[in-house]
Amino acid sequence: MSYKVIFSISLFFLTGFTLISNSEEELCADDIIGVWEIPEHAFHVEIEKRGDLYFGTLVYCRDSSYPNGILKLDVKNPDPELRKRPYRGIEVLQDITYAGNGKYKNGRIYEPEVGSYYSCQITLVDKTTAKMRGFVGIPLFGKTEYCYKLD
Repeated sequence: MSYKVIFSISLFFLTGFTLISNSEEELCADDIIGVWEIPEHAFHVEIEKRGDLYFGTLVYCRDSSYPNGILKLDVKNPDPELRKRPYRGIEVLQDITYAGNGKYKNGRIYEPEVGSYYSCQITLVDKTTAKMRGFVGIPLFGKTEYCYKLD
């Protein structure tokens, strides 16, 4: 093999590995902080950090009130004391921990439309796109939704 071919192949692999490692290095734990749109539910969730954990509060809901103007309440919540609270302001993500490489685990997600909590994992695809997976038991039995950072 000629030196040019060997050099070209080496350069190709080195460039590829550098791009892969640079993209991983660019993501840090706090990249998840901010307001995220969850299009499937027409929600905006603001994620913040408290200590070493991340939490998300529902700050916008397209259908947060009925056509007559009355606010939708969290009527399906398993806790009767919480059924009178409006959708906006509900903490829908709880106790999310950063696991490294843009991955978050061990959290819970609350779905107010059905009043259920699920285990949650989040993976940052990049700084503005995330995959959020809610599941019962093991991640295999769940649903993934894409979220998009707004700020």
